[in-house]
Amino acid sequence: MPDTAGDTEQPRDDDYALVEDLVARAVDAYRALSDDGDLDPIWPLLNQAALRHDFALELASGLAAGTDPAERAVAGLLTGTVADGRERGDWTDKAIQVCTDLLAGQPDNDVHWAVAHALGQMYDPRATTMLLGLVEHEDADVRFKVASGLPHNFGEDGPDDEVVAALIRLSGDEDEDVRDWATFGLGSGIDSVDTDELRAALWARVDDEHAESRNEALAGLAYRHDPRVAPLLLRELESGDVEKITVDAASVLADPILLPALRRLADSDWAADAEADVDRAIERCEPALSGERTAAERRVLDRLLKEAEDDPRFGTRVTGIALAEAFPTTAIEAWVLTGPEPYEERWTVWGDLCGRVTGDGRLAELDTDRAVAIIRRDTGVDG
Repeated sequence: MPDTAGDTEQPRDDDYALVEDLVARAVDAYRALSDDGDLDPIWPLLNQAALRHDFALELASGLAAGTDPAERAVAGLLTGTVADGRERGDWTDKAIQVCTDLLAGQPDNDVHWAVAHALGQMYDPRATTMLLGLVEHEDADVRFKVASGLPHNFGEDGPDDEVVAALIRLSGDEDEDVRDWATFGLGSGIDSVDTDELRAALWARVDDEHAESRNEALAGLAYRHDPRVAPLLLRELESGDVEKITVDAASVLADPILLPALRRLADSDWAADAEADVDRAIERCEPALSGERTAAERRVLDRLLKEAEDDPRFGTRVTGIALAEAFPTTAIEAWVLTGPEPYEERWTVWGDLCGRVTGDGRLAELDTDRAVAIIRRDTGVDG
């Protein structure tokens, strides 16, 4: 009778041998790369090897300790594949060590690119520090990986000043792709940060010849509700070569000056694939809907006040609830007590609380139930 248990669970040696074979084939494929460096033949092998991340990192460590450039580059690529989408855990220390060993070895641009790729997937302070060490790398492809890895490689407290400073530096890079990703990082990737230096870096890109970099800068300024950017967004909307990010920026800024250009865009062939985005931008820029928006904001506040009155747990934890500012930056402000000292919390009505639109795309009709649920969740009332 056959051993059915062996059909469902392979011995460790067989698993290791399989991963070892996949990595060896990846190294061979890397050696055979064409001049354009297309890695498509390698990723499927590494993706399969990374399923056993413990064995994969063990093999990567061995390759990183050697001197063969192809093996060392694959070690970096494999480490990045292990890290991609994986929560930090006991594997992280090993991955960081592999990257440390690779950077400590013989300088090689391809290896450094692979390391920067890996570090950008790790969401670990040590990875951030190592990425910062590559900001001024001589190779633009490596700087590109740094620029694309830094915007999301920080903890819950947001990016350190060093990360912001590095992205500001990279946003002025001579390479347009590096500028693009660094400007995206400053504009959208870390839109919770707003300093004079960061805004100055975005303003320095608003006339960039590289369209993607230019539009990322305009979007970043719109996300910070800088009213001076409205004429520049208008220029882009009327350019005949409109980017979706520009329409999104117009929606966020919600300036009536953009309304005629958006309406013309809605009647063009361009809007065929982005009808909902254009309609949303038109709605948000339409001053005639200000009364509806004000009423919607008041409904959310009244519902929260009713929650505080009817639910003792909510009422003792969330107090002093009020509306602040005006559309499009209207916010709910409240004092929250979850410990010995109350603290002030803030939610933007048309941002944090308005993640879902109605069937006809009209943001003026806020989902009040959803808004209240978000605030209850954020304050731990339902925890």
